[in-house]
Amino acid sequence: MTLLVWRPSEGIAEHVNEEMDVLVVGFAGEGLISIDDENHSVNAGQAILIPKGSKRSILALDGGFSHLNVHQRRKRLMPGLGTDSWKNRVLP
Repeated sequence: MTLLVWRPSEGIAEHVNEEMDVLVVGFAGEGLISIDDENHSVNAGQAILIPKGSKRSILALDGGFSHLNVHQRRKRLMPGLGTDSWKNRVLP
């Protein structure tokens, strides 16, 4: 489980995760979660399942967005040295 906190207009750029399903649980604020080009508004206390293999992105709306990502344990949660995976992040 990972807690992510985004300021308004920050988030995760569109990508496909072939490894696992991810349950996103809204913790604070509001986020726009796109799954295979379908947009879903998620607020604190709401949850949405993102199936593995689907195209996905997350964007924090006006008040920012904090959420929990719940999934199976992964080998690496953060980009390691020498990787370019940080480039998929959306920053202001």
